Amino acid sequence: MPDSLRLVDFLDEEFLALVVDNADYEGWASSQTIAESILSEEITTRNVGSRLAWMKKYGVVERDTRPGRTYRHWRLTSAGEALVRARFTKRQTDALHTVSDEQLWRLTAELSDRYEVVDDTTANLVRRRFSAAAQRRRYR
Repeated sequence: MPDSLRLVDFLDEEFLALVVDNADYEGWASSQTIAESILSEEITTRNVGSRLAWMKKYGVVERDTRPGRTYRHWRLTSAGEALVRARFTKRQTDALHTVSDEQLWRLTAELSDRYEVVDDTTANLVRRRFSAAAQRRRYR
């Protein structure tokens, strides 16, 4: 596991998977439980809470506001659940893997057109994923 919750080190899909993996029967996961599951002394409950607060602004998680919670609890919103569950068919995956480097540019144009009209939650996560990929490419 990474020693940082920076997007380039810990992608949104990986982080959201931790929320799901550590959720109780109602879907709630505490910041503390998520932090402990990362198995890094560098990552604290505060770090996890901060990342979750940003994810809340993006519309992917919601915070439990019921009184009596020692630590903050979070769960995926319906938009977050839909994004986490999204999958490609084998045929779609195969088609994507056969795109040449040159065709990737055209594919990006198609994706960009679609990006302009998707909901804000999806748009934020798509933008963040491309940003992380650009950063990772720069430092490889």
